[in-house]
Amino acid sequence: MKHTSNPEMTAFPGRRRTLLGWMVGIAAGAFASVRLIESIPAANLIRNVHHWAAHVMIVTLLLHALRVYFTGTYRKPREITWVLGVVLLGMTLAAGFVGYALPWDAFAVTATGIGFGLARSIPLVGHLLSDLFFGGAFPSLGSLPRLYTIHVVVIPLTIVGVMSLHLLLVLKQKHSMPGYARKLAEPDNVLGISLWPYHALLAGQLVFLMLGGLSLLAAFVPVHPLTAYGPPTPETPAVKPDWYLLWIFGLLKLIPSGFGFTLGPLTIGPEFLGGVLFPGVVFGAMTLVPWLDRTNRHVLRRFEYMEPPAEAPVRLALGVGALTAVGMLLVAAYYDQIGLTLGQIWLLVVGVPMLIVAVIVGWGCRQRGRRRL
Repeated sequence: MKHTSNPEMTAFPGRRRTLLGWMVGIAAGAFASVRLIESIPAANLIRNVHHWAAHVMIVTLLLHALRVYFTGTYRKPREITWVLGVVLLGMTLAAGFVGYALPWDAFAVTATGIGFGLARSIPLVGHLLSDLFFGGAFPSLGSLPRLYTIHVVVIPLTIVGVMSLHLLLVLKQKHSMPGYARKLAEPDNVLGISLWPYHALLAGQLVFLMLGGLSLLAAFVPVHPLTAYGPPTPETPAVKPDWYLLWIFGLLKLIPSGFGFTLGPLTIGPEFLGGVLFPGVVFGAMTLVPWLDRTNRHVLRRFEYMEPPAEAPVRLALGVGALTAVGMLLVAAYYDQIGLTLGQIWLLVVGVPMLIVAVIVGWGCRQRGRRRL
């Protein structure tokens, strides 16, 4: 049982179909196919597993990235490995976003329409890029087939390619090791287990454990049924994205709708600032981390061992501060529902991360002074 965007699933009277008829046929076919999946317990279980597997993949990538960042193992010779990991995280988030549209219920169309508006807000090239990605104006005749192709072909093939390069570099450079391995591994050894058979058997066990956990999660925590929102209607339901995109939504809520300015022929609006420029800056900063770290500049040696986070207080402070800022933006997505004003939530979003950074940097400087004594 699979999702389909085939317009033939819905018949319309008459020999010739209008453009609107084709569009409604595609949408109704997608909606009907998911309703059919929901009516078959085994098929619905697979759909729920797919849904939660996407969340687990994002969590896994984030945890891995945090481990690499806080232990400083993105440094030489693993800079390109880190960059490929950031690209992999971005493609996984994109896959999750594109998957929103496929059920074609009111939630899917509204949430994807927000993304279309953000893409449209890019100065100069926004209309071209949004038409290319969404198959024209959204929602339209070409939207669902285009997004379906991107979700099941383009992004998966890109993820496979990037992951293959990432793993090839890991095999070539070997994995980083904990500090206690220094005495056992030096000068030219790597402490660990062999790929075959030990690591392969361990990975196989983890795969089965993951599948079991996903099956339990899918059985007891189902995805919202299509009837919760129903088919798309002229009314726009109040929706929020999943947690992994909610931080962008939170910043968009903080920027007044009338805020904007012009730079010559360019018109900069709140959608571009909060929904395009800000995520771009975040991912750009993540990509450049190996070159922004001054301990990695003009150094010939290789960093083969994990550095305890406490030994790099600036890196620790910036990382925890960034995580705190993201957490505050998640709160900002609900600020009006929890009784906060716009000024209060701005104070939390800006002030709490700065306070956290100051405390950790102060603690690190104090610890460094004690070591010198």
